[in-house]
Amino acid sequence: MTASPTVRWLWLSVAILAADRASKLLIEMFTNESFHHTLVPGVVTLVHAHNPGMAFGLLADSGTKWVSSLLIVSSIAVIALLAWLLLTG
Repeated sequence: MTASPTVRWLWLSVAILAADRASKLLIEMFTNESFHHTLVPGVVTLVHAHNPGMAFGLLADSGTKWVSSLLIVSSIAVIALLAWLLLTG
């Protein structure tokens, strides 16, 4: 019995997400904040950096907790919707 193409894409997405999170965790654990290493000159550089806000540091200066909670809840809702759409076709 073979898995449907949809399920294969879902597992590939999960694997890529896990690899992304693992690589970020390793960089944070084993490098200091000034770390940078060129992998492909002029194209790819590995950098240890912190972004306290969402995309491009937006709302980084916001001191309210509801913004973070709202972003987390909306992200979970979007992920659930996309998973449902992938699984139901």
